[in-house]
Amino acid sequence: MNSIEFYAEVAKVQTMADGGVRVVLDLGEEGRKVMEALTECKQNGKVLDVEAVPRPI
Repeated sequence: MNSIEFYAEVAKVQTMADGGVRVVLDLGEEGRKVMEALTECKQNGKVLDVEAVPRPI
């Protein structure tokens, strides 16, 4: 699978009851294609290497 590149705004960051962390991202106009690619990863049991690069809004 090719890399999945997209811009996103961090909508929410929270600590879960088990100590894990959940991050919710708001995707821009390209959100549908990104959602499909991420759903495919989830369905196939893939994990992601993620690099977040901050940029101005």
